[in-house]
Formats: sequence, C-alpha cells, structure tokens
Amino acid sequence: MSWPDAQSFCRQNFLDLVSVSSMEDVTLLTQMVDLDAMSTTAQTTNRYRAWIGLSEDLDSWTWSITDPDFYRDREAVFRNWKIEEPDNYQGKESCGVLMYSGEFADLETRCFVCPSGPKMSWSAAQSFCRQHHSDMASVRSSAELQHMKGLVQSSGEKAVWIGLYRNTWLWADGSNVTFSHWRPTEPNGSAENCAAAALGDGGVWEDLGCSTLMPFFCYDVPGSQQVVKVKLVTSSSLDLGDPAVLANLLQQFEEKLKEDSRVEGEVKVRWIDQSDGRIFHQDE
Repeated sequence: MSWPDAQSFCRQNFLDLVSVSSMEDVTLLTQMVDLDAMSTTAQTTNRYRAWIGLSEDLDSWTWSITDPDFYRDREAVFRNWKIEEPDNYQGKESCGVLMYSGEFADLETRCFVCPSGPKMSWSAAQSFCRQHHSDMASVRSSAELQHMKGLVQSSGEKAVWIGLYRNTWLWADGSNVTFSHWRPTEPNGSAENCAAAALGDGGVWEDLGCSTLMPFFCYDVPGSQQVVKVKLVTSSSLDLGDPAVLANLLQQFEEKLKEDSRVEGEVKVRWIDQSDGRIFHQDE
C-alpha cells in the first residue's frame, strides 16, 4: 500500500504504523521478515523495503509564537512565499526567512543568517529572542510585511530568520524522533516525505515518495482504545486548522486524562481526521 493507506489500515485493525525507538526495535523488525519470501515491487530500487510510521508534513508551517490571542482572523496563516518556495531543498529545509525582496523562503535550520550582530542558526536565534525579548517575529499582515521588509533592507542582509517553521520528521502517533537510523545520505528528497526500512541492509531508513506501494509494519499494544467526540465551545478566534493550536489542545486533553484517577496506565491521544481531512467542523 501507499504510506497513507498503510496508516489507515493499521489504525483500523491495530494501533498504528510502527514506531522504532531503539536498535533492538530495528533488529526485531529485520528478524520478522523472510527476504526470500517477501514480495518485491516492479522497481528494484525499492525491493525488500517496508513502510514504518515516520513521515513529515510539508504543510505544517506555523509561527514560533503560538498564543492564539496574538492573532486575529486568519493572521496566523498569513504567508508571502517566493514563487517555487518552500521547496525543502535536498529534504533539509524547515525554517523560514524573510528575504530582501519581502518574500518568504525556507532554509535549513543550521544555516546562519541574522541581521546585524552575531550570526545564528534558527534554533539559536529563537532561544536568543525568547531570552532577551518575547519571541521571534511573526508576520501577520501585509502592513507588518512592509515594515519588516524595510528593516531587512536597511540591515544590508539578503535574508533574516523569522519565527516561521514546520515540523520535520514525526512518528505516526505525533511523537518526536529520539532515535534515528537513517542511511548516511538520507533523508535527501524534497518531495520524499515518508520513511521506509531497508530490510536487506540492516533496516536503515530511507525517505521515499508516500504514494509508493510497499509492504508495511503495524503494531499494537495490550490495553483498550476509545474514540471520543469532542465539542469545543469557545468565544475566542482559535484557528482550528493551525497545527500548533491542535497540538496544544491535544496536550491539554492528555494531561487531563493522566490526572483522572479512573484512567490507569499510559495515556496516548491523537486526533482522527474525517473524510475531508479536517478534524473540527462548525455546528450548523
């Protein structure tokens, strides 16, 4: 199956696509398969590979300032991307810059661009801004864009970091990657956003196009699962399409469940997309 179809299958019949958190997990997966009996695809380059639950969302751009009250209407999703940007060049670009022209572009987080003063990576710049100011700058409107464009041009720099970034590789349950087993040259594809294990080569990970048809690993754990429908009643201007807002709500729900004495064991919560890809719908 494709990666999205494999995930749907795993969530319907098990828990999810598999997460890999150690070399013990890598060894277990490679020992589970019989390479001689394993079906192969028409493309020999993908032979003996299987999907794991690792992917990245190229559309998950959000601002470093996550406070929903900082944004009105659709200010949180204001963008002014340069044509053909963001392009995730060589699969490594996940941080936003404001260029001399006033357009946005994506760069690798380890790049060093900053207006007057010491050069910093995006993450170092975020830490600096949060320590000495409030946060990295959001660009919420055309008026703010013009103001900041003038600051960039007066600085003499070609581009400066802004507080725009996206999530890179995450596991299917939304957790961060704490262990990695990438092939040394991977990930390297600008449009290859799903990960597979090369089972004939020690289980190393490679990034591939998510529509590629391959075998896959599901996993399950002892315990129970429950689907809960949530109705959100609010008078604020929360953007329920903003990944940062959804992640914050999910964290609050998880913390509440962990505090509930009736809930035993580990708690994992996640959103379930509906048929149109959205999570929330406004009541008629």
